[in-house]
Amino acid sequence: MSKNKQEDKNLIDEELEASTELDDTSTEEQLENDTSELDDTADRIEVLESALLRSSADLDNAIKRSIMEVDKAHKYGVEKLLNELLPVIAVSYTHLTLPTSDLV
Repeated sequence: MSKNKQEDKNLIDEELEASTELDDTSTEEQLENDTSELDDTADRIEVLESALLRSSADLDNAIKRSIMEVDKAHKYGVEKLLNELLPVIAVSYTHLTLPTSDLV
């Protein structure tokens, strides 16, 4: 009986060693996979951060362009109005400064 117990113990030890080796290999493979996934995720984060910065800069530029275009529209709109009204004002002023006898 003691011989059977010793053989059983040896078999259990061998199975335990084999299982531990598999676990070590499995753990190493898992570690490599996790490291690879971590690197991929870090690369993806860099790409997304870069895209976010570009989008933010594009938005800022669009806002600045819009403000400049509105300012130009106001400036040139007033200028155009004044250019159209100037002849009317000149004629009106001329009529106002003429003696009333010349108007008839």
